Amino acid sequence: MTQQYNFYNIEASFISFLSSGNKKLKPISIKNYVSDLRFFLGWLISTTQSVKENRPNDPIELFQRFFNQETLDSYLGYLESNTSPVGTKNRRLSSLKKFFEFARTQDWIAFNPLKHSGASREALTQSKLLDEFRKYLNDSDELNDSEKKRYIQDVTEFLGSSI
Repeated sequence: MTQQYNFYNIEASFISFLSSGNKKLKPISIKNYVSDLRFFLGWLISTTQSVKENRPNDPIELFQRFFNQETLDSYLGYLESNTSPVGTKNRRLSSLKKFFEFARTQDWIAFNPLKHSGASREALTQSKLLDEFRKYLNDSDELNDSEKKRYIQDVTEFLGSSI
């Protein structure tokens, strides 16, 4: 019989964590964080299939036992080899970083490995550049909303095709 995991409690706690932060997240952002968490946990389970006889029944124990730098490097490699758009990869990394913040508050891990990771910084550089550009445009009184939106679309398309 295949071992099934119930991640609903983790998801519910993560959603509560996201909803209670200083920054009020939009419902679509929370939905994306949870979707990316499911993607990561599904990947984690699939990569641990070969050791299922030693795999714990509790999802938190699974996470604690199999989460290490090697697993993180493997996941980052998987994202890099994946044909998903750069924006999706960056969002998944950002979501994982936020999940690790949450896991840290629950004492599931000792530190957030993506907080100061060079790999995450490099992957998120384009996202940060785009965010800074968005802020710059929003502060500009010389452009209307339609022009700002068009600039953002152009830069997003350029960054996506330059990788």
